[in-house]
Amino acid sequence: MQGQITVVSEQGLFINLGSTAALVTGQSIKLLGQAESIMEPETEKVLAAFRPTLATLLVSQVMNGDLSKVTLNSPESSVSIKRGMVVECERLPRTVVLIPPQWESGEPLYHLLGSHPATTGRRPATGNVGPIPDFRPIHAPKTS
Repeated sequence: MQGQITVVSEQGLFINLGSTAALVTGQSIKLLGQAESIMEPETEKVLAAFRPTLATLLVSQVMNGDLSKVTLNSPESSVSIKRGMVVECERLPRTVVLIPPQWESGEPLYHLLGSHPATTGRRPATGNVGPIPDFRPIHAPKTS
């Protein structure tokens, strides 16, 4: 995901990527240089464009959905950082946890499989996984 340097000041460096882009404190961000084209020598057709990495920045604080404060990872490097320069980050993998509903034995899972005998006239196919166990959902008590 790409963004830009939005502020270069005494208060620090800021980029226009934040929690909406799933940035987290300590994450590495690449500061990219001017785009360079790779061209076909005979036709001068542009085959691709790339931006060289000039420096690595670290997210020091995620301010909000669209703003983060960053620091230069290697302060001794001689890179002139200006507003509007392109930055790039990799999206960190997210763990998604699926919590299954609680079931009791007794009623088949037809409604989850979308092929209840009352609506289709047949039992669902089970393929190579064997018969489908019978379960009955546990319903929470209704509150008035």
